[in-house]
Amino acid sequence: MTKNPLAAARSGKSSATRARKEPTARNELQQEAHQQFKTPSRAEQLWHKRSGGGFVLFVEYYCGQPPSVIVSGNTDRQKNDGGLPANITTKTDATTAETPTKGMSRAAQRRRKKRKRDNREQEDNREIISTDGCREKEEGSVSIIEGKTKNMIRRDEGTHRLLHNGQLIHVLKSYMDNNESASKMKALGAEYEAFFTALSKPLPLTFRLRRGLNDTQVETLHQELGSLKFSSHVRPTNFDANIFHAYRGLDKSSLPRVCPALKDFLNQHSQDGTIARQELGSMLPVWLLDKMGFFCQNRQDKRKQNSTLSSSPSSSLLSDSIIRVLDMCASPGSKSLQAAELIAELPCQGRVRANDINESRLKTLQEAIHRSGVKQVDQIVRYVNVDASAYPIPKKESKKYQIVLCDVPCSGDGTARKDRHIIPNWFPRIGNSLHSIQVRILIRALECVAVDGVVSYSTCSLNPVE
Repeated sequence: MTKNPLAAARSGKSSATRARKEPTARNELQQEAHQQFKTPSRAEQLWHKRSGGGFVLFVEYYCGQPPSVIVSGNTDRQKNDGGLPANITTKTDATTAETPTKGMSRAAQRRRKKRKRDNREQEDNREIISTDGCREKEEGSVSIIEGKTKNMIRRDEGTHRLLHNGQLIHVLKSYMDNNESASKMKALGAEYEAFFTALSKPLPLTFRLRRGLNDTQVETLHQELGSLKFSSHVRPTNFDANIFHAYRGLDKSSLPRVCPALKDFLNQHSQDGTIARQELGSMLPVWLLDKMGFFCQNRQDKRKQNSTLSSSPSSSLLSDSIIRVLDMCASPGSKSLQAAELIAELPCQGRVRANDINESRLKTLQEAIHRSGVKQVDQIVRYVNVDASAYPIPKKESKKYQIVLCDVPCSGDGTARKDRHIIPNWFPRIGNSLHSIQVRILIRALECVAVDGVVSYSTCSLNPVE
């Protein structure tokens, strides 16, 4: 029986069509990359968060990295043979394990969460000094408050509230017990647990005294912060006496409950422009550049002198000693404001270009900088709203920037201590998808920096890819 010619032609056409649509190796790679970087659906995100998949992926990903990513290099720091750090105590597994919610109504789940929150607050209140104690000190009962402070220190030593009930640590223990390939981690088990334990502790409160204060203002602030009322909660860092950090588990969320007087103190001096509440990691790039002399007038004068003596046509264009700073991803503006404070102290002129691609964030940044009270801040800081990876390159060498700050967009897993939603929603593809834009921003920064200038590159991520 002969085949229908039309059917044969159709079958041939369809087979040819199928042959043309067969994916090549390149198309397969593109589809795989699209599948890897595509944004998960709302249902996938919800399942991922409630199932605890973010914790498992986070632990497996970082345990698979080279030990140098996690290990600090000081293996003698802990003496308890792979257990938790000596100054950390957690509840038993029976109390930290999540109670299954299957079969419970939503109202019952909300009541259970409320009971957990109330119990946690009661435990925190037993570990901290009471507000009445602070008021008694103000009335002059120094001996009473000293006794309470000593008791608080004894109760608080070795006790820290862990985020997510220490779920990162429990996932790590399960991973090391069940994964045969984790043998290389056994010798450094204490370091791995210290790493994930640090990520499970709330981010300590930090703040700094603003630059440009006179000696009397600085001395007064140091005396108030060094008083008995505040010294049991905050103290200066060991590398800068004007940068303060909290200890014994005091963070932003627990501040109103632990010491309301300190919160009122910070609010008052933040409004009058003498104190800046800023995270320690955010302070470091500009702080290091200042210590290295990039905000120094002598460096700019020397650079001007070298440009005069040099025969290079490009360097001969450097005819002024104006310090130009570019913050390519400026929001929320803490680094731009920190750089503006340093420039305001110099006798020479200086400009800070604060750029952000988001117009609403840039407007919020502008309002925050205007409220800061820094001297001549409105003349020092200028605002730009363009894509950082396509920032206009100055045509003249004399108009390029001596300092370029690149705090690029990232997955933000290094901020897990202050943002509790990071790890439950974490995927490795988040950092991978941002890698290309990070590279483009860095390349554009290198094109905008002047001769003898510096580019500071930073992210809020611990991912080696970023």
